[in-house]
Amino acid sequence: MIVGGIAKIALASLCMSFLVLTGCSTAPPEQTVTSGVTSIPLDVSKAKGSKRAVIQAEILGTSLTFLFDTGSVGLSIFSTSAPEELASATGTSFQDSFADGVQVSGVIVPASITVAGKTTGAPIDIGIIQSVSCVEETPDCDAATGMESFAKTIGADGIFGAGFWSNGSLFSPLLQLDGPTPAAVSVHWDGREGAVQLYSSPQQMPGNVAQMPSASPASLPNGVPAWDNQNVQICWQIQDAQSTCVPTVFDTGASAMSFPEGFPGTPDREVQELVSGTTITGTIDSGGQAFVSLITGEELGKNLVTVFPNTQMVNTGIGLFAEYEVLFSVQSGEISLTAHS
Repeated sequence: MIVGGIAKIALASLCMSFLVLTGCSTAPPEQTVTSGVTSIPLDVSKAKGSKRAVIQAEILGTSLTFLFDTGSVGLSIFSTSAPEELASATGTSFQDSFADGVQVSGVIVPASITVAGKTTGAPIDIGIIQSVSCVEETPDCDAATGMESFAKTIGADGIFGAGFWSNGSLFSPLLQLDGPTPAAVSVHWDGREGAVQLYSSPQQMPGNVAQMPSASPASLPNGVPAWDNQNVQICWQIQDAQSTCVPTVFDTGASAMSFPEGFPGTPDREVQELVSGTTITGTIDSGGQAFVSLITGEELGKNLVTVFPNTQMVNTGIGLFAEYEVLFSVQSGEISLTAHS
């Protein structure tokens, strides 16, 4: 998971938390609006050896493809993919660190963006990633051979961070689009395509709800409540092993769900994947009513579940969103799940 604001969980051989493509020039797909609900399409990335949800956005007339990542905040672009005016811009510096040892750094600049025909109106702060590196403990991380190689490895122009907290002036572009701030956001994914839906009015939260902790700071720069969807308390049980309550990251940016190394019911450290057909359940409190139920499989980007070292958190990955439509209340900080039919 990420130190600086972008949550990234993955196998050592898989890059679990990033983007898509380079040089995309097609126009972004149009949004659809029905009865106060704006639906924005998600597509599958073409990154080799991975499967991630991506979203199109237009900046300065250039259409770019981004990882859709609820495990990070703010829109950021590799300078190698950014329009020339932004690639050479100067601004306030920023840096982010990732659980696999990757570090990115660059500058924050203002720019207007368009997502499926809906714009931010006034310019918003976005990050321009100018360099990547590895922390001392993991000198052979995916960023070891430089930014251009790293961008190809993760298959992306940038990161569309749609988490519900802020990292300085960077926060979700979805909450900065022109018009009233969405009262709720839902994400649907089927392993190949999906949609993000923005609701203009509060939504009834079906079934059990989990509560996101209030973030720090407690409000986004635009005054909207901020929530920490990286630390939602869920009690997880793998098969008949002991139920264990841990912080959970609701993260579309990771290609697979992951559990910490040594979590009850996970295999030993020589095995990185849970056996296909393993049942996983989650409750909101120990011994409570089931909040989520999953069965593992072998498909990356859908039902593969892994073990990840050096973390104490569970990451849902995109797999949870492939089984459930996940509804986030921007107003109350609640999360509810509706199983796909």
